[in-house]
Formats: sequence, C-alpha cells, structure tokens
Amino acid sequence: VDLSGKNVLLINKAIARHLSSTKNSQEIFMVLKIDQPKEFPFNYGKWVLLDNLADPGNVGTIIRTADAAGFDGVILSPESADLYNPKTQRAMQGSQFHIDLIKRDLADVITDFQAAAIPVYASMLDRSAKQLPDFEKVPQLALIIGNEAHGVSPTIASLADEKLYIPIKGQAETLNAAVAAGIMIYHFA
Repeated sequence: VDLSGKNVLLINKAIARHLSSTKNSQEIFMVLKIDQPKEFPFNYGKWVLLDNLADPGNVGTIIRTADAAGFDGVILSPESADLYNPKTQRAMQGSQFHIDLIKRDLADVITDFQAAAIPVYASMLDRSAKQLPDFEKVPQLALIIGNEAHGVSPTIASLADEKLYIPIKGQAETLNAAVAAGIMIYHFA
C-alpha cells in the first residue's frame, strides 16, 4: 500500500487495545470516508432488504449468506445496524467486498423495484402470508427481512407485493432472523 502523501500516525499498544474490540488485534487501524452511491446501481438482480435489523451479527451473517448464494446486494434501512460495527465486519468475513451494500430508505427502493416490475416479497408471520415452498424461483426479486423483535414494519409490509413465511414443523415459535433469511435466500438463489 502506497501511503505517500497520507497522514500516518504510529500509536502505542495501549491505544491499539482501546481502539480494538478484539482480544488479539492486528494493530492496524484506518480512518476513511466511504461514500454512498448517488444513484442506486440497479442491475435488477436479486437483493435482500433489511428493515431495521438491530443485531450486527445478524446483519453481517445475512450479507455473507446473500454473497454465498449469488445475490447482487443488500440494502439496509437507515435504522439497521451499522455496517462498520466490528461484529458486523467479523460476521461478513469479507463479503462486503463482493456484493453491493447500500443504506437507503426502503420505501423509495421498493418503489424503484416495483417500477421495474421486480417482485418484492416480505418475510413475515401474517394471516395473508403464503408458505415459502409455494414460491417459485424468479430471476429478479427484492426480499425484505424484518427486525428481530418486531418483524417487517407495517409501512414497509404494506408496500410488498407478497408476504411469505417459513413453515415451522417442530415446537419452536420462530427462527432467528439470520437463519430465516438464509433459508429464504437459498430458496430463491
């Protein structure tokens, strides 16, 4: 890495320990500005939309799963966990370099998908929802995953073309958001 002309600061181990959230840090730190794209980079493939997901580990795991399944990207609502949280970064395991990651208002993005005739599916336990196995694979889609405690928000749910759920055969009431997302992502992969 060429650092000529850049501000480089050497810090001691005590400061490095304070900056790191891991026990055995590599002791390399960087501060940089990351710009969001001005225009949504629609290639209208397969996308996961995260509606207010709070847990950084779930966010990172879903991103990594979307990458592994060949999805094009993940769009996070502004209220979702921070992409740069150390737990999110660890859970992504480098997938942030393979697919598009965008923080945007989901209502606007859903409108864009629908204007391009791309189906938008919301994962939720709802009387009007259909079972996941009833859905066929489609070449393009937006799949909404909701908050761990509250699910997809009513506003975002009302915009979805279809609502779907994973049938549970055992005694568990629900699935973890990242696990449910993984099942649905691979169903549509």
